[in-house]
Amino acid sequence: AAPSPGVPDARPVEEPPTADRPRERSRRRMVTGIFTALFSRRREQAEEEGFDRPQGVTPAIQEAAKQAIHDARLPRVTLFWETGQLEAGVKSLSGARAVLRAHGHGPAVEEDVVLNPIDGGDEVAGLDLGGRVRAWVEGKGEHGDEYTLELDPPDDADQAERLTAWIRYVNGPDVG
Repeated sequence: AAPSPGVPDARPVEEPPTADRPRERSRRRMVTGIFTALFSRRREQAEEEGFDRPQGVTPAIQEAAKQAIHDARLPRVTLFWETGQLEAGVKSLSGARAVLRAHGHGPAVEEDVVLNPIDGGDEVAGLDLGGRVRAWVEGKGEHGDEYTLELDPPDDADQAERLTAWIRYVNGPDVG
């Protein structure tokens, strides 16, 4: 059987099925995403390790600066005791315990204290929490001292509601 004149040799052109094209594109996107993630992590690591650190800034200074920024973001409270008061940041908070970070001389262990939130809005305004200092750890350098407080239960339902609102403010809205 000879091919007919004027008709080119007809071979089927093999094109990939349409379903494979999106898969190819997805593979390219996946590979691109992997490289982006790897290079982003390396850059972040380099920044953390100080490759982008300004000249003259030691790792200790850089760490102190990071800690100061972290402490500045902590929710603020005023801590009162018999002979003084101190502003502090709330490192952690539950209904029975609070850990505060403060710069300056604070109350002694076993001393009775009162805690008033500075941050938290109208929902926590007027909250007075009593308690006792159970532990004190002296801070190193710029880290500030840490005070662990045992908190008394709220006096009434209104204070309990305010405490719940403040716990949510400090720990996030998903706290039960």
